[in-house]
Amino acid sequence: MNQQRILILAIFSLILKIHACCINIIKYEPAIIEIDYTKHIVLDTLNSENDFQNTVMTLRIGKNTSSFFSPQKVWQDSLMHFNFDLEYKLHKAALAKGISSLGGRERESIYKNYPAGSVTVTNRFNMCHWVYTEAWEKPEWTLRDSTAIVIGMECQLAECNYRGRTWFALFTTDIPIGDGPWKLCGLPGLILKAWDSKGHYIFEATGAIRTEGLQDVGIYHYSASDFFRITHDQYYTDWYIALHEDLGYKIAHSGAFNLDPTSIPFPRKLPHRNFDFEETDYEHKEPKH
Repeated sequence: MNQQRILILAIFSLILKIHACCINIIKYEPAIIEIDYTKHIVLDTLNSENDFQNTVMTLRIGKNTSSFFSPQKVWQDSLMHFNFDLEYKLHKAALAKGISSLGGRERESIYKNYPAGSVTVTNRFNMCHWVYTEAWEKPEWTLRDSTAIVIGMECQLAECNYRGRTWFALFTTDIPIGDGPWKLCGLPGLILKAWDSKGHYIFEATGAIRTEGLQDVGIYHYSASDFFRITHDQYYTDWYIALHEDLGYKIAHSGAFNLDPTSIPFPRKLPHRNFDFEETDYEHKEPKH
């Protein structure tokens, strides 16, 4: 256990030094509307009622572009840059309570129509920042007769098959903006709730819609580390492997940070790994140890 704590703190100390160097922020345009969603992920499909994660995500929309990101992660990254001593102190306190990251687990951000006609996705895994850009493929929806109320607004139901899953969405024409959480969009109103047919993912709007005092739509990357560009398919293949392997074992056996390789003698069976991403139509490869 002590070796594992030393490993985590050593890695975190290195990240702090990197983050403290500079920032890389790209602002696209002023935001006109912003809304928070709860992103519900089933982490173990064999135990969906007990093994899941809820994360607050923000959808920030401009006239031409939008971003979908974890505000908690952005807060942690900015704190690393502007006051890394406080961040280090808070992180150590969080570790003592069993919390592995102040910024939470969600690190993927989605940027629609940036560049024009494209979607850009950024993430961090395997100790690196990654980015890919793809053509903006909007879901093709079929409208249904069902209606429901979400955060006090009347919504209509729609259904589509998109990226390997069947999705349902409740959208409101009271906000005639064809956007929504994650990559979901293309309806005649804002999507306030969406879920896949298996219940592995649920996005649901929470709280009030904000229109004043908003930051610009853009990438807020508080790090000197550049993004490594990757293809869409390789991104999902590599991310799947990263989430299904023991990173601590890999680092210990690499000799980094002068760690004793025998401190983690074998790859450990990791929890929360019987799940897949929002997209499932990519090549799955199992990790090799």
